Amino acid sequence: MILRTLLIGAIACLVTPATADFVESAGGGAVPDPGVLVSETATITRSETINDLSITLNDFDHTWVGDLVGTLTHVNTGTEVTIFNRVDVYGTSGSGDGSNMFGDYTFGDGGDDFWREANSGNSSYVLSPGMYEATDEQGNVNSLQAAFAGESTAGVWRLTIEDADANESGSFGSWQINFSSTIPEPTSLGVVAGLLGLAAIARRRTRFV
Repeated sequence: MILRTLLIGAIACLVTPATADFVESAGGGAVPDPGVLVSETATITRSETINDLSITLNDFDHTWVGDLVGTLTHVNTGTEVTIFNRVDVYGTSGSGDGSNMFGDYTFGDGGDDFWREANSGNSSYVLSPGMYEATDEQGNVNSLQAAFAGESTAGVWRLTIEDADANESGSFGSWQINFSSTIPEPTSLGVVAGLLGLAAIARRRTRFV
């Protein structure tokens, strides 16, 4: 009876994998003007299966959001997603939206509409710090979950930011990836195998008594 209970518990661990949230941070830098790719990387050794993720730019300070292009790349798999790409550049004769970013900005599924927020004011407007959905150059939503779910958290992650036009520049203090992931359970298989062996021994002993 005890062995049966232990077996049920161990098997339950296998069919109900644990989940966890963790954050991996990396340094920031200047975003020079114009046309220079700023590339910052984070190397993650923790290996878990991605369920969802978001990316946060901390202390982001840059005028004229319509100049900016940002991408997140998982170097090991080659998966790359555009976070933002020259907001409203196609609707403003190539100059893009003139709003400004000052604060902490997170990009991930379920966030607010980045383009609508940028279009809320003129060149003196500051986008409210908060969480926004990643978007392409035409304002379509880019799902980070759809792109990265199922991949391992481990490997090299690269954030690239470019100021693609003249007259504006900026910087950011740091950046981080916010993971929701599934924790592997490698020991559960061993536990189940061991308990199955004990159960078989117990059955044999009972048979010969």
